[in-house]
Amino acid sequence: MGKHLFGEGKKQGKTIVREKILNWDFTGPVSTGNENIDEKIYTNLKGYFTEFHHDFENVRTVSSQLEGVADEIRDISFNVRNATEYIAKGAENQTEDVEQCLKFADELATQIDHMDRQFIDLKTTSEEMSDVNIRGKRTIEHLSLQQKENKQALSDITQEIYVLVEKSKKINDITEVLYRIAAQTNLLALNAAIEAARAGDAGKGFVVVADEVRKLSEESRIASQNINDSVEDITIELGKLKESIDKSESTFDAQEEAVNTVVKSFEDINYFINNFIKSQNEFSLQVESLDEGKRRLVDSIGDIAAVIEESTATTQEVASLTMSQSSVVELIVKMSNDLFDKVSSIEKNFTKVKVDVEEKVKNKIAIIFDIEDPFWLPTIAETKKAAKALNFDVEFFAPKTRNEGAREMSDILDTILRSSFDAIVVSPIDDKAVIERLKAASNKGIKIIFINSLLQGISYEALIETNGIQLGTHAANVAKKLLGNQGEVVVGLWSDAKITSIEQRAEGFINELNENSGVKVNISSVVGEPSDREAEELIGAMLVKYPKTKLVFATNVGWGLAYAKYFSKHKSDIKVLTVDYTKNIKDNIVKGYIHSAIAQRAFAWGTMALEFLSDVFEGKQVQKYTDTGTYEVNKVNINIYENRI
Repeated sequence: MGKHLFGEGKKQGKTIVREKILNWDFTGPVSTGNENIDEKIYTNLKGYFTEFHHDFENVRTVSSQLEGVADEIRDISFNVRNATEYIAKGAENQTEDVEQCLKFADELATQIDHMDRQFIDLKTTSEEMSDVNIRGKRTIEHLSLQQKENKQALSDITQEIYVLVEKSKKINDITEVLYRIAAQTNLLALNAAIEAARAGDAGKGFVVVADEVRKLSEESRIASQNINDSVEDITIELGKLKESIDKSESTFDAQEEAVNTVVKSFEDINYFINNFIKSQNEFSLQVESLDEGKRRLVDSIGDIAAVIEESTATTQEVASLTMSQSSVVELIVKMSNDLFDKVSSIEKNFTKVKVDVEEKVKNKIAIIFDIEDPFWLPTIAETKKAAKALNFDVEFFAPKTRNEGAREMSDILDTILRSSFDAIVVSPIDDKAVIERLKAASNKGIKIIFINSLLQGISYEALIETNGIQLGTHAANVAKKLLGNQGEVVVGLWSDAKITSIEQRAEGFINELNENSGVKVNISSVVGEPSDREAEELIGAMLVKYPKTKLVFATNVGWGLAYAKYFSKHKSDIKVLTVDYTKNIKDNIVKGYIHSAIAQRAFAWGTMALEFLSDVFEGKQVQKYTDTGTYEVNKVNINIYENRI
């Protein structure tokens, strides 16, 4: 009876083992109290399938990670290929430009040679002009000498005239005496005639003599009168001659002054001609130096052309390699997809095998942005790839508006604190309630990584950001370039929301322009996220207050788009310089409403944060601070950054 029962029990145990094997059920131990071949087979199969399941889970995880890595490599390869093709195209254009430069250099060389010949002719003409000027000066100096001799002769004549005038005065005196003598003689003759008449016959002869004396006296009087009249005429003529000579003397003085002026002019002309010749000699040397520089320029351009040709060939080869790389990457992606499909197939087939396994829990990461904005879309896309590769469970959160941003972020953190998150990656809003909740998360053991800006007093693993001061400085340097380092700009400062990185951008911009430029900075108070009506009113008031504005600086995407919309509507030539690069920013750069964007590498922040957390979870030290830097996007280089948005 016992044997029978034992045999029945043994048979029943074998049946249970075989049924579990036939059903691929290797969960739990099976024991009939007696070790037999079926139990050994079951135990071995259970061990094998348990180990296989463990290894398969690892392969499945690696396959999933490989898929994420392959996607990332494909995107990187695509970006490299686009950039390389753009560089190759630029190199080809550069080659054409260099060829054009060579053509211009040849034309310049021809012009320089022609100019050199003209300068030689001009120098010869200048030297001939100098000789003519010297001869003219000598002739004028000889004329001046003759003028002086003539003036001296005229002076001598004048002195002689003065002598004649004096002598004529003496003749007048003599004729006056003769006139008086004649008058007295005539009177005496008359008296003698009277006395002779009284004497009678005795005085008749004396009467004849007296009459003759009277006649002679009358003739003397008339002659004296004639002499006197002639002398007076001579005196008058001499006076006129004296006046003419006096006038001639003033004319000679004027002529002498004119001659001296002409001599001085010739001296000045000669001085300028000599300086001109000297300048021509110096310029001739400069032209010779320019000719030498021209030759060096042509040689340099030739060297540049050769380098560009090599660079073009190299770039084209790189482009070819990237094409090959793309092919390899596509092959890796295909292999990854095939691997994933095969792993999925194995997983599907393996679902019928039941084994005891411990569920592997993924690290859960919360990523919180400061606002829901297209700016973060590249960050999200790249972070999802990294999460897949690192086997993290990632959830994304963001406030909907700026006005309620602090409250919404506090509510998000409350939700996270009630859940089982292992880490928080956050672009924080500087708010008391937000700080309190992040402190609570840190105290709870949740790892914190800050992106974009830092809040003080909270334990954190790392800060990944664009340095706001450096970004503002970069923007200021672009503004100086756009304005030619002069004019007025306006920068808006937020009055309703406080984000450290935003404020630092404005600070760096203002400091650089105030300290190292001729550009005047005007500051205007604005809200962080204005409605269209608010933006219209704020910008209008801003331009009324600062009518000489030539450029506006937007510290975030929203304000960059607001300025672009306003100026496209009002047809203004005021330049817009903004921070960050999104699809809308790109469209406005292409249209010309935004001139430049200072872009951040936010697309890398989430990936870097997850890589840091991977090390943190393994107990490793990570870099405390990382500045990912900035790059300028404008109409010229916008094609390079096509895939960054």
